[in-house]
Amino acid sequence: MGLALLLGACATPPPDLPTAAQLDILIPEPEFGRLGRVNDWTIAGIGHGERAPRLTAIQHGGEPAIRVSAGNNRLIAVRQIGALLPATPYLSWWWHLSPSSAEFHPVRLIVGLRTVEERSPRKRPPASDPALPDHQRLLSFVFGASALQRGTLVRAEGPGDTGVYIVSGGGENTGTWRTEAVDLEDLYRRLWPTDDPAWVEVVFIGIAAEPSVTKEAADLRNIALQR
Repeated sequence: MGLALLLGACATPPPDLPTAAQLDILIPEPEFGRLGRVNDWTIAGIGHGERAPRLTAIQHGGEPAIRVSAGNNRLIAVRQIGALLPATPYLSWWWHLSPSSAEFHPVRLIVGLRTVEERSPRKRPPASDPALPDHQRLLSFVFGASALQRGTLVRAEGPGDTGVYIVSGGGENTGTWRTEAVDLEDLYRRLWPTDDPAWVEVVFIGIAAEPSVTKEAADLRNIALQR
């Protein structure tokens, strides 16, 4: 995926989307090892061979978590949200990543967004994965090869409309629990400055594991949207 560095009065939002102060996104459950729907989650890409990607409910340090293991195909687990971006603009989570020699660790968080007027049926963006709900824009939160990359915001070149934010990086920051927090509204304004975030909906939040020839994994817990 080619990447290009991004240099760097609201209308009243419609009333029909949830505006809770906090939305807990991920509650680890044993059923996460299955394909299909698990409560509000849709899961695709899980396999059963030695090199297949997996989701596993575990206990890590006394805390329930989901282990995301990368494999020879892409794994996606997404939960549809339907929250207004200004109502819950902060996304936070904990993760514990294995070392990786890739440019970006294969496990990342993804957020699908669209302007409210785009809620009606429409053509899917050119680069969309068929496992993802319809959306207009995609934000991907990744772990880079170096800690110096922290805070880098880039636009993906090519089809689709995708932003990539490097939340942290470096082998010295793997193998331990890390908490992350990002301001989705600020990132959206920087990536798509002609849009009014007051009219933007968070369509889904999810976990993705890109194909990998090595056995990288990440444990995740406490994914939440907050005001």
